[in-house]
Amino acid sequence: MRRFLAPILVALAVVALFAGIGVWAFSGVFSGDGGDSAESGSRSESGPGASVDNREDDEDFGEVAVYDVLADGTLDPQAEGVTAEVWELWVRLIGAETAGKSIIQFRAGDAPNSDTLAYVYQDEDPQYFTLAVNLATADDPQLLVATLVHEYAHVFSFAPAEFDAQASSC
Repeated sequence: MRRFLAPILVALAVVALFAGIGVWAFSGVFSGDGGDSAESGSRSESGPGASVDNREDDEDFGEVAVYDVLADGTLDPQAEGVTAEVWELWVRLIGAETAGKSIIQFRAGDAPNSDTLAYVYQDEDPQYFTLAVNLATADDPQLLVATLVHEYAHVFSFAPAEFDAQASSC
């Protein structure tokens, strides 16, 4: 019995930790208190990254706004509205330093009919990843946190040589 109790307690502790991170992360991001932009909490933009000039077509999300991630974990150009809130949540979950060291590009799309919530893939330089998020998931905080934690697990758990660039989905 003791052999099974320890793994169960560890699993419960991990679940509690992620639940606590999710509550902490959402305490400021979607309440309108935590964002630096005047648009925090607003869904008034006309699409993902409405003011972003760099847009690309994405197989899963249709048109996406593309942002470069700077070494300090900020985006260029600066994101607004829900896109900024989702990026701020990502940074709150993993830290600005980690975001700047591991993510080279952030892609934001809004595709309510897509079954893809988010994904990451390795850059040509295998130490960096691109994070793409479906903003349609931003309405469900628990789902969004779980999705971002899941995507970070891909980034965190694989050394460059261990990541399968040919995998199509998780």
